[in-house]
Parts: sequence; structure tokens; C-alpha cells
Amino acid sequence: MNTKRVWTTILIMVTALVFGGSPLAGAEVIKIGALSDMTGATSDVGKDYALGIAEAIHYINDTGGINGKTIKLYQFDYGYRIPEALTKYNLFKRLKCVAILGWGTGDTEALAPTVAKDKIPYVSASYSGHLCKPEKTPYNLFFATDYSTQSRG
Repeated sequence: MNTKRVWTTILIMVTALVFGGSPLAGAEVIKIGALSDMTGATSDVGKDYALGIAEAIHYINDTGGINGKTIKLYQFDYGYRIPEALTKYNLFKRLKCVAILGWGTGDTEALAPTVAKDKIPYVSASYSGHLCKPEKTPYNLFFATDYSTQSRG
């Protein structure tokens, strides 16, 4: 797995939280959720991706956090099962996570309407073209071109 992509995802998300982050006002700890596939169909790359997320958060915290605030990462293996992703998403909401790092296309697309309604930034490793419509999915973010554009390129 390309660790540069993981770092880029984390840095984009952190930048968005710092510069756009009204949910962080007064918070001593920044809570972030992460869905990871460490045991399912895409675990061959999901394990490394999950490790990259955890290491990036450790690095940010070890170097002073974000404006002195530490990040609390809630990372769960959902085994690439959509119902499990929905359950974990609801847990992230109860934990008051200000952003979520997602993983697969199926679960990211299934969560997109809820993410838009809840207005929680959701940075996914899915590049589905269905997530490229700001009028429908304004809180779904990713850091590369969508799958269709990649294949045309």
C-alpha cells in the first residue's frame, strides 16, 4: 500500500478540521473514526492502510497534535461487511467523532446519504464516481480522481 496516499489522506483531513473546524472549538481531544478492512475481502491491502492511519495519528500526536490538541482514533475492523460499517458509523456518531476515515466502495456509497445528512466529513479510500456530486455527497471526500476518470486516463 502506498503510504504516501495514507499520509495525504490524513493531512487533507487534518487540514480541513483545523481550518474549517467549528466542531473542534473548545475540544481538548479531536475524535476521529476509522473503518478498516483487516479481515475481509480487501484485507490484503486494508491491513497496511489501517496501519498507515494509526501510524500517521501517532506521528501527529507525538509532534504536538493539532494546535496542541491530541487526536483520539477509534479504529474498527468491519471485515468489508456493509451492515457492520453502518453499525460502526452509528458508534462514531455516538462517540462524537468530528470526521471519519472510510474504506470500501460498497459501504461508502451506502453511507453517503447519511453522511450528507449528518454533515460529518468522510474521507474514503473509495474513488466511486457516485461520490463526485457535491450536491448529493458534499461531505464525502477523497484525494485522487475517481475510478472512471482513472480508466479513461
